[in-house]
Amino acid sequence: MAKRKGKSSDGPGLYEAHEQRIVHRTRCQRALFIPRFLREAATDVRLQGAAQDHAHEIAIRWADLESNGYLKEHKETSIDTQFLDQLFGEGLC
Repeated sequence: MAKRKGKSSDGPGLYEAHEQRIVHRTRCQRALFIPRFLREAATDVRLQGAAQDHAHEIAIRWADLESNGYLKEHKETSIDTQFLDQLFGEGLC
């Protein structure tokens, strides 16, 4: 019967390289803001002028509500419709 070799520490484990690729891919997929898309969106001028100002006012209003602690008083599900309607419905149309 052949002797078993101990685990070699001079190279990657059996699945180590595969697991590293999965971890890297997962981290890449979890990115909320992808730089390439941000650059493309930054050059988009469809909302330039009054429409952009209106959208910015809506976003600032919601940011202020969060900063002042108003949103903590409400459950997310009770205000999510308002947020979506105002930010995406009013602001980005």
